[in-house]
Amino acid sequence: MKKSDLEKIVDKRCRHLQKEQAGLGENVEANHNFRVELKKLRALLRLLRHNGEQSHSFHLPKSLHQLYGAVGDVRSYQLQKTFVNLACKELAYPVPTGYMALLHRLEQEAIMRVKEKAKLVSVADLPEQLV
Repeated sequence: MKKSDLEKIVDKRCRHLQKEQAGLGENVEANHNFRVELKKLRALLRLLRHNGEQSHSFHLPKSLHQLYGAVGDVRSYQLQKTFVNLACKELAYPVPTGYMALLHRLEQEAIMRVKEKAKLVSVADLPEQLV
C-alpha cells in the first residue's frame, strides 16, 4: 500500500474519531460511534502490522486504549439502563428504582473518567503518530 493511500485512510478514521470525541460521555451515539471508529482503525493497523510493513510500529497510544475502555464502561451502563427499562415495560413490571439509581451513579462516575481521559488524548495528532 502506498504511503499516500495509507495516510488518507488513517486521516479519514481519525477525523471520524475526532468528530465523535466531542460528544463522549453522556451522548450514547457518540460513545457507540467512537468505539466503532476506533475498532476500524485498530483493524487497519493490525492488518498493516501483519502485512510486513516494518517501517512503523502501527500501534495506538496507551491513552487512547484507556479512553476506549472508559467509554466502554459508560456504554455498558447506558445499555443496561435501556435494557432494564425495556424489560420492565415488556413484562409490565415496576422499574427497580434502587438499581436504576445505582446504574445512574456508576454511569456518572464513568462519564467523569471519560472526560478526564479524553483530556489526555489528542486525536488530531494521531495521524502523524501512526504514519
